Formats: sequence, C-alpha cells, structure tokens
Amino acid sequence: MIRDRNALYRESYDGTISNTYTLKLLNMDLVDHEYLLTIKGLNILKNSLNKPIQVKSGQVVEAPLLLSVEPDSLENQTSEIIFELRSVDSPELRTQTKARFIGPLEL
Repeated sequence: MIRDRNALYRESYDGTISNTYTLKLLNMDLVDHEYLLTIKGLNILKNSLNKPIQVKSGQVVEAPLLLSVEPDSLENQTSEIIFELRSVDSPELRTQTKARFIGPLEL
C-alpha cells in the first residue's frame, strides 16, 4: 500500500476528509483470483474499491484507492487503519497491512 505523497489529505465540499492510496496486488498463485478489500480502524464513509479486484496468475495490479471519513470520526491528526485483502474463491488467502489515515491538524 502506497500513500499519495502529493497531498496529505483533501477536504471535500461536504466536509468529509479524503486520503488517496495506491494498492498493489501480486498474485503469486498458479490460478487467477478475485480479492475483496476491507478497511478496519475508522468509520469509512466512502471506499472507491467496493467491488472485487481481479488479478490473474503471476500478474501485478495497481489500483487507486480513495477513502473518505467524517471529520468527527478522527480523534487525532493521524489514525492507524488496517487494509485486509481476502480471496473470494479461497478465503484462506488473505493478507493485512497497516497504514495511516491523515486528517487536518486542527480537529
């Protein structure tokens, strides 16, 4: 998971706070898989990757990801979140990684 380093966060017209990431998936299995992404740690209002991501055997897929939250759900300027990818057809194939969600300095 790679955070967009150009902007720490964006505030939209409706007041929500957004962070962008680039999700990189590598399927090292001999068969194709579809993966579902779940995010833990914050009450995410919007997740731009809300459908399965298809990754062919041996393929690397980069997918942009936009997460949005209400400012009231942020207790600090940075919040730890956990990204979990799980294969739709083989639920035992899963991985987790920690990341940071960044909001405004003044909450």
